[in-house]
Amino acid sequence: LAYRHDDGGVTYHPAMLAAVTYPDGRGASVHRTYLTQDGRKANVSEAKKIMSGKPLKTACIRLSAPCDHIGLAEGIETALAASRRFGLPVWACVSSGLMGSWESPEGLKRLTVFGDHDAKFAGQAAAYSLAHRMAVKGVAVEVCIPEEVGTDWADCGGGA
Repeated sequence: LAYRHDDGGVTYHPAMLAAVTYPDGRGASVHRTYLTQDGRKANVSEAKKIMSGKPLKTACIRLSAPCDHIGLAEGIETALAASRRFGLPVWACVSSGLMGSWESPEGLKRLTVFGDHDAKFAGQAAAYSLAHRMAVKGVAVEVCIPEEVGTDWADCGGGA
């Protein structure tokens, strides 16, 4: 996939692509993660990019079909690690800011929020803000935060 550098140069890299969708399943954007040949993040200024255009408020990356109990994490790697560790379908919100504005699809009864343990509390604040909004709507909510400051669930042996 082409990567456009700040100086206008273009290089090509393997990439992971993910659809960003609204609660009703309509497409909002495409999330791109540029990779090296061995699957690590590419050494570029922004290894993760979202295509510009539509607003992303309420959207996320669905890593499984909707069901009555899902998990939600910030990034794709964190969502995959939490899913593997906890045996639950987990979707990715892209960032703590988008986690704070995410809206659930129809039929959600239970939500497990996998927040990041940020030193300045952005991940925790987004996780608990979302938990509060969903609980007010009648969704049963649990928040899980890793113990160590500066980590997310991909850092905790989830193996994404």
